[in-house]
Amino acid sequence: MLYIAQEIMSSEKTFVSVLKLLNVDFRAAVQQASEEHHSKSILPDSVMGQILKYLPELHQFNKDLLRDLRHRVKNWYVLASINAIIQYVYLQSCIKIAERISQ
Repeated sequence: MLYIAQEIMSSEKTFVSVLKLLNVDFRAAVQQASEEHHSKSILPDSVMGQILKYLPELHQFNKDLLRDLRHRVKNWYVLASINAIIQYVYLQSCIKIAERISQ
């Protein structure tokens, strides 16, 4: 499972880089090109807004997801142990409740 999580994290890192390229670098390049051509906009703001409308939110969401994945992969064995303990305690509680109900 750890290797699967690492692969997902690697893919997410690539995706976040591509989103940054579009959301930050592409916008800056279009703005710079427009400033260099004073009389004519390379891509009107309204068109840019339509094309890249949801990228800021998507970029932020995936950055947060990547941060969480990195934390979970880095602390894989600790979190897995905690998860196992919580599952055990929960299972024991369910067994006790089931025993009470069956009496």
